[in-house]
Amino acid sequence: MLVRVGSRLVTNRLRNTLSAFYERNTNLSRLAEPLEILRAGWPRIWISVRLNSRTAENQNEFLIAVLRRIFQTYPKATIVFDGFSYPIGFFEDERTQPFRADFIQRESVTSEAVTALIQRASSELGHAVGSRLCSISGLNLAEAIHIGGNCNYYICHAGTLQHKIAWFHNIPGFIHAPVQARMQKTWYAGQVENGIGPDILPANLSRETGPSPNKRNVSRNQNYEITDLEESANLVLQSMQTHLAV
Repeated sequence: MLVRVGSRLVTNRLRNTLSAFYERNTNLSRLAEPLEILRAGWPRIWISVRLNSRTAENQNEFLIAVLRRIFQTYPKATIVFDGFSYPIGFFEDERTQPFRADFIQRESVTSEAVTALIQRASSELGHAVGSRLCSISGLNLAEAIHIGGNCNYYICHAGTLQHKIAWFHNIPGFIHAPVQARMQKTWYAGQVENGIGPDILPANLSRETGPSPNKRNVSRNQNYEITDLEESANLVLQSMQTHLAV
């Protein structure tokens, strides 16, 4: 894999090279259950879950509001929640030994949070909805990217989580983040050759709440609150209806 020093564009050649590599490193047997759930309905939606840092402090409340609106309009929707992905070959490469305990702990906490969110959605929105939700947190990066390629739409934090799906698949989506003024849609679209730019939560619907734990105190590392959950959920639904058939 060769790129120019200072490059800022993910080219078609690079996307194809990486996608082929990820396909070769995907263990399809590990994906049987989430793919079965995902392919049982439409639309198929990929949603990110992030804990503690660079995230909405009312993330779960926002996602429950979004799920409610989605299933009111798309009762046969299926959804995967993606939280933490291990690097490819992480447990085979001896150089990762010093980092394994921290990574395993992070994955465990994130996966537990995703499971709790699914249980809450099932309790509040009904078991029929709960049966159409699944977690892919804890897979490796190749497996997570493969799952993303089976989706029609995504709802995601801005940054590296969004790159995991949008840099490899031409899928429409919606992102939320702390500082909207610096998140121009044209910039996101311009990162990927022939990519699809996401819709973005408007600035007036979020406010920064302070720096993220254990992160440099810069704009992109701020935590935030989504100030109007229902209006934000409505905007997600409107975005979906623009890109997908009802």
